[in-house]
Amino acid sequence: MSWTHCERASPARPRRARLGRTGAVRSGKRAQPPPARLKASVGGADVTVEVTKLKTGLWVRTRESGAPERGDVILSWLTRVAAIIAVVAIVGFDGLSIAVARVSAKDDANTAAVAASAAWRTDKGLLAPTLQAAQASAAQHGETVLPASLTVDPDGTVHLKLERVATTLVVKHIGPVRSWATIIANGSGLSDASS
Repeated sequence: MSWTHCERASPARPRRARLGRTGAVRSGKRAQPPPARLKASVGGADVTVEVTKLKTGLWVRTRESGAPERGDVILSWLTRVAAIIAVVAIVGFDGLSIAVARVSAKDDANTAAVAASAAWRTDKGLLAPTLQAAQASAAQHGETVLPASLTVDPDGTVHLKLERVATTLVVKHIGPVRSWATIIANGSGLSDASS
């Protein structure tokens, strides 16, 4: 039996009678044996279970030793594994999204350049309809043509730069790496003379 805080002798309570050398109480009453003690080592100690009521009204079983239950250890490891899997999944999604956006932006830039080249031929070399055709082609995929980057060669080949923002979960919110989600792709194209 271990003494808890509320069981210790206090000045308000009378002290217990002292035992003599023979174990007899000096006050003349019957001799009582000394209280039993727990085993000395922690590993071999008696484990007693205490049931306490929490503020929420739930009853909880706790051990005096304070050692965690086996279920608590399993739950903590399961939580750590789930957190690691979630972080890897988010990083993987953002990385894959940026890679796919780079590849598709290059294809879309070439498609917009071919559309602009066709407008160049149709409108006899006017730059405004050529830019509008490139912007219309890029807008179908959620991209924008950088107007200052549009150039046309004498044979009608159009060169341009296209800007696309990749869909990410975390990269777009972190300042130092936010620029990784913005992709600028170069494209060039020449439309067929027959079209």
